[in-house]
Amino acid sequence: MARAAAVACGRLFVSAVVHARSEPQDLLWRFDAIARLGETQTLGAARATEVRRALDPRR
Repeated sequence: MARAAAVACGRLFVSAVVHARSEPQDLLWRFDAIARLGETQTLGAARATEVRRALDPRR
């Protein structure tokens, strides 16, 4: 049902497994700085709009 609601709202659906040791902060963000840096370096020669689209955090 959550996936259908996300699709209906045009939002990205992200599933997460929650267990006894999960903290609220664990559900806020997941950010891989090294992968993000690699993407920006790879896309550095591309046009600005393509780079913005490729680096969109909703991906």
